[in-house]
Amino acid sequence: MTFNKKFYEKYGLKITKEPIKQHDHDHLLPTIERLFKATSHKTVTPKILNELGSLVQTYPDVLSLKNYLYLAYLKTKQEGKAYDYLNETLRLHPDYFFALSNLTAHYFSEKQYNRAADVLKEPFDVRNLAKDEFIHESVFMGYYKLAIKIEIERGNSEEAEALLRILFDYDKNHEDVKKLGTQITLNQGSLFSNMQAPNHKEVESISKPISGQFLSDSEGNPIFNHQEINQLYTYSLDNIPPEVIESILALPRQTLIKDLEHVLCDSVLRFDYFYKQDNWADEAHSFTIHALYLLTELRADESLPCLLDIFRQSTDFREFWFSDFIEEYFNEPLYFLGEKQLDLLKTFVLEENLDEWFRLVAVDVVAQVALKQPERRSEAIEWFRVVIQYHLDNPENDNIIDSVFLAILVNEIINCRGIELKEEIKQLYAHGWISNFDNGKLPDVLAELEKPFDPYDNKPLPNDIFELYNKKHEERRPESNGKEYDLEELKHKGNDPFEQFMRDLRMEKITKALSNFSGADDDFDDFDDDDDYDRTPQLPVKREEPKVGRNDPCPCGSGKKYKKCHG
Repeated sequence: MTFNKKFYEKYGLKITKEPIKQHDHDHLLPTIERLFKATSHKTVTPKILNELGSLVQTYPDVLSLKNYLYLAYLKTKQEGKAYDYLNETLRLHPDYFFALSNLTAHYFSEKQYNRAADVLKEPFDVRNLAKDEFIHESVFMGYYKLAIKIEIERGNSEEAEALLRILFDYDKNHEDVKKLGTQITLNQGSLFSNMQAPNHKEVESISKPISGQFLSDSEGNPIFNHQEINQLYTYSLDNIPPEVIESILALPRQTLIKDLEHVLCDSVLRFDYFYKQDNWADEAHSFTIHALYLLTELRADESLPCLLDIFRQSTDFREFWFSDFIEEYFNEPLYFLGEKQLDLLKTFVLEENLDEWFRLVAVDVVAQVALKQPERRSEAIEWFRVVIQYHLDNPENDNIIDSVFLAILVNEIINCRGIELKEEIKQLYAHGWISNFDNGKLPDVLAELEKPFDPYDNKPLPNDIFELYNKKHEERRPESNGKEYDLEELKHKGNDPFEQFMRDLRMEKITKALSNFSGADDDFDDFDDDDDYDRTPQLPVKREEPKVGRNDPCPCGSGKKYKKCHG
């Protein structure tokens, strides 16, 4: 089994990324992977709970199933039952790491930091809980992340830094190393105790009915003009055959577009039906994106109103269908369908009670118009001006003023260097709707507006539907003008890389901060959503997206997007 030999020589720990066999039920691996995905969602259905309960009784030695059942109880708001089940699991399996980490997280959420530390056993060393020769990376990272968070909350910054150095030496580029280091610096003083906008606003999203008439059978299943459309309900985004795509595109355009719009709206019309299903299968739940990509290939801009009906649904709808991938799915399609209909997009984003992320996809279209079509720059700038002015003219309308939307709106204006809008941006800050930690302080934002364009912000477009599926066009994205953080360069200067790393974080603390680590109250949510606590070592799962969206403003406050700054 392979392991990091250099790290082993320093710490005596054999950390591996290879699967560690935990049971003899190989036939269960697809089921375990499916249940991992199901319990990773923010909502878990009663059928998943029942299935897990049955499987745990049938396979009591498959501990990952017990871990997922505990998480399912938590996510169905059955905290008491979850805690009782966790204790029962530990009674039967007192050395099971993920049950111990869940117990640690439970104590942490109750602010019982010393009891949490007792579970991990001080002095903190992963070998306190992991006794085998080889330790899976998920166990190693999970243990030390918990230990570091405990030391942070107990005010032991030096101890937290010493533990972070272990993670740094293992993988200095791991996404959690920067996050934990930043949290250590944020908890070393009260300079950033208030990281929210002084007049923070959040809009409640309310689903709205869709327009149009669509035929369905007695059970609510859609009736299409072309039977070939039903194939979209049987393939995931990764495995749809090219010949299926080509055969559908060859159908008569008018009736095909009508069918594809029906597929889009089916996600709304049968939302309750899909939500109550006992499991999540990508093959059966990717139809909306298939239809979206096909409409994009057809350049069916007449379908924009139908797509906007999808965007008029609630946050629960968005999280169920699209989770954290809304920009990955929708940015390019909405550009192709909407770049000639900016007035329609403007009317949409000014509607009340919309989910902020659906609104922001529309904003991205306008920013890309300014970057890709210089002759239309004045049109895009005026679009932004009208949208901002509408907010300024309706400051008491809590159904339209949303701080997240406005902060990322400003970020898109920064990307297109909209210096013409500096007075409007000043007024947004004056209203207290945007925090200094969203895009930086106002003087920094105004200075950023005067800098040259960053070519990275002009995102390449797919040449055809197949690039839309495989995202190959993203490989053509130009490099950023921004200077990358390079620890190797620090080594050549004779500095200790970890000490320099922490010094840089403390310097950032003067003007920047990570807004998604704003205090202890958020930390248990982080445990609940984190891969390291939801997965079992024999099925390592790669995180596909950072918790901050790829096109979100970087939480460090630089004003740049996350993936070209600290992503």
